[in-house]
Amino acid sequence: MDTYKILPRLLISFFLLFAVAVAPVLAVTSSNAASPQAQKALANNPALEYAPDSVLVKFNPDASPAQKLNARVLISAEKIRGYTLIQGLEHMQLGRGQGVERAIEILQQLPFVEYAEPDYVIQADTNDTLFDYQWGLHNTGQRIRRIPGSF
Repeated sequence: MDTYKILPRLLISFFLLFAVAVAPVLAVTSSNAASPQAQKALANNPALEYAPDSVLVKFNPDASPAQKLNARVLISAEKIRGYTLIQGLEHMQLGRGQGVERAIEILQQLPFVEYAEPDYVIQADTNDTLFDYQWGLHNTGQRIRRIPGSF
């Protein structure tokens, strides 16, 4: 098979694999934190394993809006965003005083929750001296070749 025919398929496969593997995880870095509290916690502890104030929750496909609301109320949380790539996945901001471990424990007991997990921190670890020049890593919605970015 011709290399020019294989390459687009490989790139598409790579991007799909990357999206599925990374989409449920919200990266918390010093410049892009889920919250000011998470940003401060990361600055105080660069080895932070997960954000101290948010969780990711995957609801069963048949979970009703009322059940989802009930789950948020139980852990004093509010929905930050939902994900279209993984139906039923929500990123939730915990209320003051609510710990991640306790929130996950409560959510996992609900029959309409498929899983609940911490909002793990992902940090770049590279020896690439040109890493900071990769414009796609700092996408703020700017236009590249007349195509608007998304953030």
